[in-house]
Amino acid sequence: MRRAITLAVVAGVVLVGASPAAAAGRVQELPVPAGTSTLGSPRVNGGGYAWTVSTSSSTHKAVVWHRGTPRVLEPDAVSSTVHDVNDRGLAAGSHVPRGESLTRAAVWQDGRRTDVGGPYSQAVAVGEDGRVLVTTYVPERRERLEVWQRGRSEVLYEGPQGGGYPLLGDGGHVVHNVVDANGDTVVREWDKRGRVVADLKAPAEYYGLSPLTVNRRGDIAFQTSKGYPNFRVLVWQDGVFSDPGSLPYAQLTHLNYLDPFFHTFLNDRGELAYVSGNRVFRWHAGVLTDLTPDAGYGDLPYIAGINNRGDIAARYTTADGTARSRVFSRDGTVVDVTGLPGSTRFLISGLNPDRKEVVGIDFSGDTRFFLQRF
Repeated sequence: MRRAITLAVVAGVVLVGASPAAAAGRVQELPVPAGTSTLGSPRVNGGGYAWTVSTSSSTHKAVVWHRGTPRVLEPDAVSSTVHDVNDRGLAAGSHVPRGESLTRAAVWQDGRRTDVGGPYSQAVAVGEDGRVLVTTYVPERRERLEVWQRGRSEVLYEGPQGGGYPLLGDGGHVVHNVVDANGDTVVREWDKRGRVVADLKAPAEYYGLSPLTVNRRGDIAFQTSKGYPNFRVLVWQDGVFSDPGSLPYAQLTHLNYLDPFFHTFLNDRGELAYVSGNRVFRWHAGVLTDLTPDAGYGDLPYIAGINNRGDIAARYTTADGTARSRVFSRDGTVVDVTGLPGSTRFLISGLNPDRKEVVGIDFSGDTRFFLQRF
């Protein structure tokens, strides 16, 4: 297996210094369930669905919005969680039934629940074809990974826990950390038919592989490190690992380590959105583009998604504590996200995979949820 490392030359980085355009987007506030005190990081898809978890004083419940109207999943359960929704509205997550204490993987369609796993399970992703990725943690630190579809399940892996959360790409690829026959932890990739495509280990000088994105082609983006604390990003494409590179002074090159269920860093064209030091970059086929050459010392950016149009959403805090969110287009256009009228504190956490559209949470007063289109 080839493991050539391609390292981008930072001296040849393309700089994009376009000034932000006045935000001409339309902002829509989405109603939240009564009693909501906080919201988890919301997401949005191309089918008009948005989703997150609403937390009240006593519990947390999964909520899915369609065309602005919210639906609470399993309002009578002890709790419920939603991790993914496809464009047809099939939601995947888990719930704790009333009178019980253990999670069970489930899917919901139009509010109707189907359990797809037993105790200790959760549904972590759903494909456009209705394939659902289910993981179950069983006693003695073992794990079962399976794909459920229309009432039938196919087990891909059962063995010691490998760590992290599994991924399901739009092309049907499944990626997860597993323990192989030699007792080594590897990143295994399966294709849509359940066949093993590759068992991957970190190249020499890199330590550990945490897969965070798999695209339709089966390309994978990883968080790794190259000597503590030099965190790095690696991309697996066409049988080769590539290191997109970093700023000379940057010890931290990352995707977004704040949310383990955020997986939109690599689009179907193979474009990667990531952070090096205090800057936001686009990388594609060995070409590195600096989207924030005007970033100030001490800025702290995080990626909020890249879509198949090549738009990149990012949020960051400047050295003086000011929060800012922007969307960078492939043509160099930059727009500021304004949030709700009069807002002073908000953050974005999701980008539509098909359109220039973001979702976010406003913290100016009561917790509020908004969607902004450009």
